[in-house]
Amino acid sequence: MDKVFNKLRNLDAYPKINEDFFSRTLSGGVITLVSSIVMLLLFFSELSILVCAGMQHLDPVNKYRRLSLGKEKQNLVAKIK
Repeated sequence: MDKVFNKLRNLDAYPKINEDFFSRTLSGGVITLVSSIVMLLLFFSELSILVCAGMQHLDPVNKYRRLSLGKEKQNLVAKIK
């Protein structure tokens, strides 16, 4: 169990600095580990949203364009979800 705690202490990215030395703590290692996991989860969730998102190209203004008596009229259709 001490080996696990020592490894967590070595992961401490923000060691406490005293006058002439710094000390790595168990709580710092745990915080670094948890924050790294959260950052990776957020990164991969955003990446999956980016990769899986579908693009839909619509041009409703040109689709409903009509000409009448030489004057150009356009019907604007707005679809609000």
